Amino acid sequence: MNQASLYALVVIAAGCSSPKSKACHERMAEAQAVVSAVDSNSLDSVDRSIAAIQSAEATCAANGMAGELSELRAARDRLSSHRVLLVERDERKRSSTLTPEQLDKYVKSGDPNCPKGQGYLHKASGKEIKCTGPRPAEMPRSQAEAYFKAHGFRAMAEATAERMMMESGGERYVFYYRGENGSAPFCLLIYPKPGIPWQEASSKLTGISPEKFKPGGAVTVSGRLLAIVVDEKNDNARLGECPEKG
Repeated sequence: MNQASLYALVVIAAGCSSPKSKACHERMAEAQAVVSAVDSNSLDSVDRSIAAIQSAEATCAANGMAGELSELRAARDRLSSHRVLLVERDERKRSSTLTPEQLDKYVKSGDPNCPKGQGYLHKASGKEIKCTGPRPAEMPRSQAEAYFKAHGFRAMAEATAERMMMESGGERYVFYYRGENGSAPFCLLIYPKPGIPWQEASSKLTGISPEKFKPGGAVTVSGRLLAIVVDEKNDNARLGECPEKG
């Protein structure tokens, strides 16, 4: 994706000048300014552009501007696809920088930088490496953010000091933290990728078998009992002491 194509992603609609359309078009213009200056080789720069488009989407959706909203979504999808390529590039770079000693250690003892129960193929050597690190539900915020970003997710603009929000396409996870950064999340909101059961997504985050996740039940993660509340209609779940609105 080159700079010229990125610049053309957001097109400001003209014509009607009602208060609703004006609010939407003003936010689209702000997004256009960010997108036109994007560095297509920088993951952070692409993330800022996606966040700017999402902000415009929220305003246009609130004002019922369906045409503009459709265009913004197409722009975001295109940038998100490019983001996946950047993440894959960064993963290849990290893999290629392993020394022979590090590679040998990881093959024998596992990689502590990825969650237990997972694994990956070291492309240069063709060797399988098992993961031995904590699972996302056990990670402090900084480590959880790094984990999700390495898997193609990006931080959402609505995140706060106590709330981490990571998104990739139709998949979204919201973790709540309290106290120091070394603590694990006390609440996990799970919005799986369409077609993926919430039990499967919950299992991946915690390392607990999917069949143990039952609505109204609870699971224990690193000594913490997390209650399970499920929205069966929308196939998403809340684990832990979660606020009423996520």
